[in-house]
Amino acid sequence: MKNKYTQVILLVFLLFTVSGCGQTWWETLFERKNVLVITGRHTISGETLELKPGTIVRFKPVTAFSLAGTVVVESGELVFENGGRLIARGTLGNPIIFTREEDEGILTFKENSDGVNTVIEYCKFEKNTHINCENSITIQYSKFDHAWIELGKNSKSLIQYNDFSSLPPAGLASRAITVGMDYIDPYPTIQFNNITGYYHAVTVGSIVKNNNIRDSEQEAILGSSKTIIDSNYIANCNGKTGPDTTGEQVDTLGTYTHPKTEPISGAGCGW
Repeated sequence: MKNKYTQVILLVFLLFTVSGCGQTWWETLFERKNVLVITGRHTISGETLELKPGTIVRFKPVTAFSLAGTVVVESGELVFENGGRLIARGTLGNPIIFTREEDEGILTFKENSDGVNTVIEYCKFEKNTHINCENSITIQYSKFDHAWIELGKNSKSLIQYNDFSSLPPAGLASRAITVGMDYIDPYPTIQFNNITGYYHAVTVGSIVKNNNIRDSEQEAILGSSKTIIDSNYIANCNGKTGPDTTGEQVDTLGTYTHPKTEPISGAGCGW
């Protein structure tokens, strides 16, 4: 009898050990204490992923063969859905970094994710990583270097106090912020950002105000009749030199008011 009890206890111990001692599945993806590797597509559904300051999230693609024998590459992607949420709160001196080894790195928020309680601040997105957001979230105090944001038609996101810089690699999205064509009022708000060096800084419908936008290869803002452009400093875009005061550096059927002739103080992430 004693041997049977011993065997049962040993079996329970082994099962507990193999299961990772209660770890969530994403905790098993940490290469080191502060490096989370996302290989291929992973989904967080109804749970919370909280990243500590200094964490590095590295996206890696998966290469496979289709039934037809062709090579298929699946980008590294982290998807939040069914109430899943991300808390990525870095600090001024210890930001959270999202990067990739090759191909793209994608952070996706489905329309049914928990956007209200999602936090993205003091983060750095680099090397062709981007956010694909169908929900409404706040992204602030962050840097986007060769990176960008895509907002779905139902997104009412607030994008503020960020720095966007550089032109993404050829063949990929060349806008810092893109808003879905069939957007619904109220629109996303893009304010107090520094945006430098993209083909277009912002495209389609949104409220764009109090931003510094410089050195876009084409129009700084490519908008529609519902785009609201107010109190921005726009300079050296669309082949023009100097600050834009007449709307020559934007292309929109919407409103264009109160253009600034000097850069807006306090815009950007501040680090």
